[in-house]
Formats: sequence, structure tokens, C-alpha cells
Amino acid sequence: MMKWSEFSIHTTEEAVEPVCNILHEAGASGVVIEDPLDLVREWGDRFGELYQLSPDDYPEEGVIVKAYFPVNSFLAETIDEIKEAINGLVTYDIDLGSNKIQIAEVHEEEWATAWKKYYKPVKISNNITITPTWRNIRHLKMKPLLSLTQEWHLEQEPIQQQCSVFKH
Repeated sequence: MMKWSEFSIHTTEEAVEPVCNILHEAGASGVVIEDPLDLVREWGDRFGELYQLSPDDYPEEGVIVKAYFPVNSFLAETIDEIKEAINGLVTYDIDLGSNKIQIAEVHEEEWATAWKKYYKPVKISNNITITPTWRNIRHLKMKPLLSLTQEWHLEQEPIQQQCSVFKH
């Protein structure tokens, strides 16, 4: 199991793009932006996406940018170069805000499954709820429509597999 270092910086909206660029150029394997403006943003529904964002996951002010780097013998040097590059942004009159940096170790297994906490059951209608497969599902509720044949039984294996998204 690989170990990762999470580099987190509390900065401003203005500094997000240049900070992300510095992190990517330093070899970040991924970047996360936690911007409280996302909580009040009007989300489009072009593809039927539903958003349920929690204020607990965002700072009260400013923006938190997180990047992930593999833990190796060059990590300390990479972190120092990142800090220097970010601090150099003030020469371009970019407000860095609190510029508070934190480093934490993250195990690959935790990082690989951390995204699951953001996927919760979504009620589509009074009769349909889509639930992620890793959630504890207790029962199945369905009202077959008249267009379905009388021979349709939940005991049939293929139908059980097809209906698993409706469990809640």
C-alpha cells in the first residue's frame, strides 16, 4: 500500500488558479478545491446531476486547495519548492490570504475510498431511490407497472440484478 502526502493550503479565490498550477507542475497526482462559494452557486442540471454539499466540508472564508504527492525521498524538497513558488506569487500582486499550509499523511486505501462519503442515496421520485452499492441496503420496494407481465418475480436472478439500483 502506497503512502501519500496531502498538501493543503488555505488561500484566496484569487490565488486558486496559480496555486493549482504550481501544485500540478510540482507533480501533484490530484488537486481538490474546497471553495465555500460552491455552497451558494447555482448548479445547472444539464445531465440531471443532483448536488448535496455540506457546509462542514468547506472553510468559512477563503479557499482550501489540497494536492496529493507520493511519499518519497524527494518529498521534503518538493514541499519547500512549492512553498517558495506560492510565496513568490505576491510579486504578481496576488493576495494569498492566510497562506496557511498543512501537510498530512494519507494511506492509499483511505484516499482511494474517501470520495464515497459524497455519494448518498438520492430520492428520484416517491417510488424510486438510487442508492450507492456500498451503502447498507435492507429491502426492496417496487410497484410493477401494468406493462410488466404477471410472470415477473423478484426471485428471478436477472431481475434482482437489474433492480438493485432501486433498493433503499
